[in-house]
Amino acid sequence: MVALSVLRTVLRTGGKTGAFLVTLVFLTGAAGGVTSANDTEEAMAIVEQTGAALDSVVSKAAETTKAERLNALTEILDANFDMARVGANIIGPENYDKWDAAQRDAYVMGFIRYMIATNDKFIKLYRGSDFAVVGADPMPRGLYSVRTEYRIEGEPDPVKIGFVVGQKSGEWLILDVQEQSAISLLEVKRAELNSVLQRKGFDGLVTLMNKIADKMVAE
Repeated sequence: MVALSVLRTVLRTGGKTGAFLVTLVFLTGAAGGVTSANDTEEAMAIVEQTGAALDSVVSKAAETTKAERLNALTEILDANFDMARVGANIIGPENYDKWDAAQRDAYVMGFIRYMIATNDKFIKLYRGSDFAVVGADPMPRGLYSVRTEYRIEGEPDPVKIGFVVGQKSGEWLILDVQEQSAISLLEVKRAELNSVLQRKGFDGLVTLMNKIADKMVAE
C-alpha cells in the first residue's frame, strides 16, 4: 500500500475527489481455490463499503473543506487500494523495472495525481444517485465480478457497472471496473500512458501527467 503520509502529500498538491481502480494485472498471482458463499459476501461487501465511503465524501461536499475531503479520500485509498502497484502494472514491468528509484517515485507520484484528475467524472455517479450492489459472479483464479447499479435522478435506466474483486494476502480489493460498454477503464489508461511514453519518453510522461492534474486543480 502507498503510505498514508505519502498519499496525503500527493493529494494536497492538487486533485479533486476521484475513484481509483486497481487493475486486474495487480493480482495476476492471486491464489485460486474453491469459491464459497462467504467469499461471495465478502467480495460484495468491499464494493458496498467503497461505495458508501465515496457517497459519504460526496454528500458532505458542501459542508466540508477541501482539506477534509482530501483527508477522507486518503483514508479510503489507504484502506482499499495500492496505487504504487497499479501504476507499475499499468506502465508495464518492461518499463518500470528498468527505471531507478527516483524515476519510480516520480512516476508513481505523477500517476496518482493523474488518476485523481482523469477519474473525477466517475465519482460524480454517486452524486444524487442511488447505488446498489445487485449480485456477484465467480471468475477464474478466485476473482469475482460484482454487479452494481447507479440510479441517477432524472434518468429512466440505471447505470450498470461491474467491479472485478479479488484477494491479496487475504485482503479483498477492487481490481478493475467495467462500464456498460464492457471496456476496462484501466485498459484505456494503459493505452494512453504507454503511447505517451513511447512518443515523449520518461520525462515527457511525468510532465504530462502532472500538467493534466494541475489544469484540473486550477479549474
